[in-house]
Amino acid sequence: MADVTERLKLYLTPASTDKTFLSWRTEMSGDTDSNMVKLDEAIAVLQDAMAGKQEELTFDDTPAADSRNPVTSAGIKSYVDAAVAGKDIGVSTFNGRTGAVIPTAGDYTYELVGADPAGSAAAVQSGLDTHMGDAVSHITALERTAWSGKAEVPPYIPVSLTAAGWADNRQTVSVPGVSADELTQLLIPVAAGTAMEAYEDSVVRCRVQAENSLTFTCEEVPAVDLTVYIVIITLA
Repeated sequence: MADVTERLKLYLTPASTDKTFLSWRTEMSGDTDSNMVKLDEAIAVLQDAMAGKQEELTFDDTPAADSRNPVTSAGIKSYVDAAVAGKDIGVSTFNGRTGAVIPTAGDYTYELVGADPAGSAAAVQSGLDTHMGDAVSHITALERTAWSGKAEVPPYIPVSLTAAGWADNRQTVSVPGVSADELTQLLIPVAAGTAMEAYEDSVVRCRVQAENSLTFTCEEVPAVDLTVYIVIITLA
């Protein structure tokens, strides 16, 4: 079919010098009168259709009524320029101004154009930076006092309960910083590691709290000196 189409195009071209068309025509029609007529009629229709076609496009210089030709760019511009010449096609009125209105200061607000006021973003960022760097504002005074107290290691004082210092299963030792008021301090006696076994076996207990001193008792007098650490926690 492609060969038939190309040969047909070649034949229908006015400048065709193809000398083999007659033999091809005979080959295609089978050399019968009926087929010859049908082929000739088809060729005639195609020749008429091609005769009505332009060999190249024709452009109009300006738009024209009932024309199917394309218009040049220059022609379109000239037509539009002429159509709007002398006509006021600007803004009819804006803020008391008419014609080709040009925006001036004060015509628009930040809200109208969806923008932030000048410097607002920087101000917000500065506020955030200040807040993040404020180590004081993030906790209450009570929390700060409690946490500061927890962060400190409570003071402790080592004392020695000597084996010879017991009398009637009691021994009083000097402990600087101890208050006679039990409501102001929490005292925690802790036996040193080397004295722990004897301390527990003798059932040593701290019984009396006085100004700068403590009195211990025991059920059985220890045979060795005992080192005891007195942890002092100040109460609010």
